[in-house]
Amino acid sequence: RVIRRSCQLFEESADDALAYGARISVTIREGALNQRSAEMAVQGNRQPEGSMASAAAQQMQSQVSQGAAPKPGQGPPPETRALYYSDVYGVGESEDGRWAHVRYVGPEAYEATAMCCVTAALCLVEEIDRLKPATRGGVLTPAFALHGSSFLDRLQESAFANAGGRKMRFTFAEGKPNEEALRDVIRERTKNASIGQEQINQGRVKAFV
Repeated sequence: RVIRRSCQLFEESADDALAYGARISVTIREGALNQRSAEMAVQGNRQPEGSMASAAAQQMQSQVSQGAAPKPGQGPPPETRALYYSDVYGVGESEDGRWAHVRYVGPEAYEATAMCCVTAALCLVEEIDRLKPATRGGVLTPAFALHGSSFLDRLQESAFANAGGRKMRFTFAEGKPNEEALRDVIRERTKNASIGQEQINQGRVKAFV
């Protein structure tokens, strides 16, 4: 939905020469090493329906009230966030058949979210002339609102709170990504998640505060 809105905004903007393409299609997938792992992941994350959905909601509410799940405003502390990271590939095929991909590697999601918000605010304050709010203002997506700014460059300059943690990195390359490289990413991510969960289960770090 957000991408469709970005497409519409760019198509309607006389100041921007950016087109997503008339036949754009976006598919999001979670990588798995084999079919069995993929099927288990799908089954484990299947959205509940009917009475099952109601029971799941009640269970989540019970977990929050018992302190087994975070309340709004709570989240993992720095030592827990340091155990996790993001490693994502975006792969695209153009209408003329060419392929390209971008790899994003960055910190844990809470930190990445905060970094994006603060960086966007800095762009709005310090680069307002480049963003042209008089002609490009309104209900916008980040892709459109920050187009033409140094948003991505700023994001990659510093780690969260300048604390020396993981930085964000966006690496672009032509062609499709190497299959073995994708497998390595899945293996490392699975291993890392297992280690992090083990430390939480052992009480060495807290899941949230």
